[in-house]
Amino acid sequence: MNREEIKKQCSICSKCGKCRTVCPTFVEERKEALSTRGRIHLTNDYANKTCKASEPLIKSVSTCLFCLKCKSVCPNNVDIEKVIIPARSEILDTNGRSFIESFIMKYIVGRRRPLSIAASLMGISDRAISLAHMQTIYRSLLNTTMGVDKTRLMPKFSIRHFYGGKKASVTAPGNTKTVIYFPGCSANLVLTNIAESALALLLRSGTDVLLPRMNCCGMPVYASGDLDLAAKLARQNIEKLRATGARTIVTTCGSCGSMLGRIYKDLLGSDADDFEVIDIMSYLIREGLEPGSHSLNLNVTYHDPCHLKRGMNVYEEPRQLLSNMPGVNFIEMEDADTCCGSGGTVTLKYYDLSKRIRKNKIHRFQRTKAHVLATGCPACVMNLEDGMAEYGLETKVLHPIELLNLTFER
Repeated sequence: MNREEIKKQCSICSKCGKCRTVCPTFVEERKEALSTRGRIHLTNDYANKTCKASEPLIKSVSTCLFCLKCKSVCPNNVDIEKVIIPARSEILDTNGRSFIESFIMKYIVGRRRPLSIAASLMGISDRAISLAHMQTIYRSLLNTTMGVDKTRLMPKFSIRHFYGGKKASVTAPGNTKTVIYFPGCSANLVLTNIAESALALLLRSGTDVLLPRMNCCGMPVYASGDLDLAAKLARQNIEKLRATGARTIVTTCGSCGSMLGRIYKDLLGSDADDFEVIDIMSYLIREGLEPGSHSLNLNVTYHDPCHLKRGMNVYEEPRQLLSNMPGVNFIEMEDADTCCGSGGTVTLKYYDLSKRIRKNKIHRFQRTKAHVLATGCPACVMNLEDGMAEYGLETKVLHPIELLNLTFER
């Protein structure tokens, strides 16, 4: 644990409390320990060895969503990640994690092939369980073994993944540029239409696409505090990226983009390489891709994913894309950049808290009267789909590029 870095960041905090007004967990819980200021105070005590890894401290550290909203309003620019991540790492080293969680992170999330196999098996199992009408038993098993809430809308894992059957290089006549497309685990294994749309639009923009078979970017293990495994995944991915010879990486997930473009440098320093990491919406606008002529006839609003807006500085681009699509009436949502409550494992371990945070987003969406909720992060898509199901709404939650791709329908 880098106690000196924690102390340094904590010393910057002036205890003004401005962060409390934007911290999603504090807004819901109204407990100082679940505000950014409270987390800084407790973690500083922990770094100074004046308190132990008690249950209240663990909850305080574990419920931070890393939405980075606190940093955006902090007058002293305190970097909460450099406080919470080392604390989670120390707590993990001291207390360990459950056997199942450890196994999943190390042997499934941390390895591409086992992760792909596990996702395919989940997809097959889901269909078999539905046919056999055994959903109740299945949900009870997931709840017992992994703590998955029985009411949660489960992601539909694809039996055939995005990478499946595709060549390492996809080209179209006349293309003059080349990029690496990094779909991330969710778009590769679950929301494959996002990845397919990305591929189609990149080709339309005059860009050839390289598809090296990548591991998980490492964000889930990094956020959990397992810095050694996160660094290992980073090194493996960088080796594969270097081997392509390309220098631009296009992503469709703000968390993947933040990990590749920002956190890899924190983990590995100069070994991270100086790739250009760019979100697909920014790339398509930069390359001047115009939408197709097919009119969508939809009212659409947009939710800003935390890591996309505050981690990759992508804000205007999705609004520009959506506003330019034929037949799309773009409606700005109130507080569009507040967290939807996903936060990686937070939504698994603290589902009730996550749902309460998400409720605010769903209500703001309803006030727009939009037909579609667009968002630029697959994790947000799945979390918000769960929210729509919770409130009995049949609203589609889509990535903007899925809508953009629909404009080219004949």
